[in-house]
Amino acid sequence: MKVTGTLTADAQAKLDFAIAQLKLHFPQLLAKLEKANLVIDAGAELGDAGASAIKGTLDGFASGEVDFVAAYRIGKCVPDELTASSKVITDSGKTLKAKVDAAASVQALFKS
Repeated sequence: MKVTGTLTADAQAKLDFAIAQLKLHFPQLLAKLEKANLVIDAGAELGDAGASAIKGTLDGFASGEVDFVAAYRIGKCVPDELTASSKVITDSGKTLKAKVDAAASVQALFKS
């Protein structure tokens, strides 16, 4: 990439170096973006998994597979913990998604 105008040879060399470094590390960035998308998807599924776990416990209690004490402890503790962990995961997911979106914007610049 050559820049026209009043760019000095030193500035052109720095620009060329920066572009070469970006091209070198761009595949790694894309791989990390893909991993980040997997994390975002997994976080979204975690709430459903927690709700299924509670339902499974209640079903187990109803069928006699889980005793009263265990069901009580699970019923008492799990909802608050699921809510708290869901908030942390959701907030982290939003932050990660914002970073992924920003990186995708950079990626789009180099595809055009």
